[in-house]
Amino acid sequence: AARVRAAAHPVLPGTGTGAEEALRTLVTTIAEGAADPADPLCAAHLHCPPLALATAADLAASALNPSMDSWDQAPAASALEALVTTALAAEVYPGHPAADALLT
Repeated sequence: AARVRAAAHPVLPGTGTGAEEALRTLVTTIAEGAADPADPLCAAHLHCPPLALATAADLAASALNPSMDSWDQAPAASALEALVTTALAAEVYPGHPAADALLT
């Protein structure tokens, strides 16, 4: 907590440090004070260690921010969603000629 207070002081400065320095300070401060669920001595009672691939996928999803409320805002993600839900439906209803699914 003391390191966070020191890094975040002042919390609302009159003049900022710039995007790169602010991001570096934020990531360094949070990383230094974070629990590491991949550490064998960490009792990660609510979360498991993230997979590197999942972290990269989350970065891509965050950066692209596909809005799934309409096809025109995320056509590729919408097409992928249709493929995945159809494949999942086929797993649940094997042999059904038109298995379909919906995620909300």
